[in-house]
Amino acid sequence: QLFCNLDQIEVTQTLVNLSSPSSMSTNVFDDIYIGQKTQFHVKVANNCPCSPAAAVTFFCDGFPPDLVSQNVLNVDGARCLLIEGEAIIQVKPVRFDYTFDRQLPLLLESADFTC
Repeated sequence: QLFCNLDQIEVTQTLVNLSSPSSMSTNVFDDIYIGQKTQFHVKVANNCPCSPAAAVTFFCDGFPPDLVSQNVLNVDGARCLLIEGEAIIQVKPVRFDYTFDRQLPLLLESADFTC
């Protein structure tokens, strides 16, 4: 029997620069220092072959609660609950975007598997 754990949840944040092409910097860190807003695309994928992952939570200290719809990411202090605790199945990752002056922490904390 297979058992799944947090290692099977893949969280990626991809930088999408919002600057116009003519002013786009070759160094992504320049945007942080000059205060421009930058968009980040987040993908949370469940790679567990035998079970959905429910009640996925993150340590997300400093993540403003109004950046993402609460039904996608419910921010409660330093903890965030993904898609209201609903299960993420292997073939359907959760995706969302946020715009901020820097990348914010989304550190996977827990998930429930039912293998």
